[in-house]
Amino acid sequence: MKLAAVTIAIVALLALAWFRIAGDGDLPLPTLTDGSLAPSIVLISLDTTRADHLGIYGYERDTSPGLDALARDGLVFDNAITVSENTLISHASLFTGLFPRAHATTYKNGGTALHADCDTLAEDLSTAGYATAGFTAHGGWLTPKFAMDQGFATFDHGYRPASVVIGGASRWLDSQNARRPVFLFVHLFDAHSDWDARPYDAEPSYLGKYTSSYHGPLRWPDERWPAASEFLAAVSNREIELDASDLQYLIDQYDEGIAGLDARVSAFVRTVRSDRPDAWIIITADHGEEFLEHGFMLHSTQYDEVVRIPLLMIPPTREAARVSAPRRIDGQVRLVDLRPTLRSLAGLGPARRVQGVDLLPWLMGEADENPAGAAPIYYKALRADGYKLIRSDDGPRLYDLSVPGEQTDIAGRPEMAARIAAMRAELARRKAVDQELRESIQRGAGESVELTDEERDRLRSLGYLE
Repeated sequence: MKLAAVTIAIVALLALAWFRIAGDGDLPLPTLTDGSLAPSIVLISLDTTRADHLGIYGYERDTSPGLDALARDGLVFDNAITVSENTLISHASLFTGLFPRAHATTYKNGGTALHADCDTLAEDLSTAGYATAGFTAHGGWLTPKFAMDQGFATFDHGYRPASVVIGGASRWLDSQNARRPVFLFVHLFDAHSDWDARPYDAEPSYLGKYTSSYHGPLRWPDERWPAASEFLAAVSNREIELDASDLQYLIDQYDEGIAGLDARVSAFVRTVRSDRPDAWIIITADHGEEFLEHGFMLHSTQYDEVVRIPLLMIPPTREAARVSAPRRIDGQVRLVDLRPTLRSLAGLGPARRVQGVDLLPWLMGEADENPAGAAPIYYKALRADGYKLIRSDDGPRLYDLSVPGEQTDIAGRPEMAARIAAMRAELARRKAVDQELRESIQRGAGESVELTDEERDRLRSLGYLE
């Protein structure tokens, strides 16, 4: 009996190994128009990671040596713009290629999940024959409760560090048929402010990398200071005053978090490129973070420290020449452009009901002009033609983006009146178009989300809820 059991176990293991190598039963493998196998796609989202704190975007600190090295094989987008300062809304746009009013997913007014009638990138690729999986580290927004799992065959979520998320993603990759293309989404939360310790935390080996020289009053735990994100919210609300060294200490904490995150991500990507040499790797973020550049902490405005995000696309070695990688790309692109572009990489035709554009023909030199165009930011701002218009209760603000920092409002200059009028009209037009598209897509209202008291407390501690 024991021998028979051992024999059965060996046969089962051999069968599993053959299944992984040979195929997934009768499921057809996705192919391109030339008959070749479609590439794998690995999409990595770095929560709360501002572009200008990475070496590839000129940061003076060595916070991202891993990403900097990977960029030497890829496409670096210098002006990638998110759609919102919020994680849930931005990821819904990333997945659907729709601007926020069109997909209507929001945490506001109790929360509304992604509508089932909205198509997602995971659904696109799953239907095409890809194995799909998502591993996320935001246990509040990026969950099935908000329908962020739509289209993923495997979806693992919860608040946890990069080591845990990447571990799960790696095990899933190892379990997959080596021939079947995969779409893997990985979301990492480590750069975000914490909820029960110092405002920004880091992996143990990176603690003190930049903060060791600080000897000011800020220490956690300390009954004088609220914990973590609540402290940052209190600073933003002018309830706590910081001097220059205190503010630098918070920036140092943030940079330590990015440094640890960079090491995890770059090691993971190197492994993926070795095991899946056909894979396209896309690394981006949902939004950045503020450090009082415009009087606020956390992420609540439409200035570039929040809305200008990293975007790095690393092609398979065999595809590098086709997109002229490595190189930097100055033209403005939007988070919503990723779904149609990644569909195109997978050999799929144009998507229905999508507002982003396919960047691939432009990247390959088959189209001369950048198709992306203006970037509306949740109907509060518009970034277009080298300028940014921000709506406010005090009237419009206008910034010339060729002047770094967005510190000089030029809305009052007479020669800017026509530009402001045109940008305001464009924002209004886009709002109406998005509303019309939403009504054409969604049959009925989106599903309301009921958060538990524990979920509300956690999100409130992260600075999201009042």
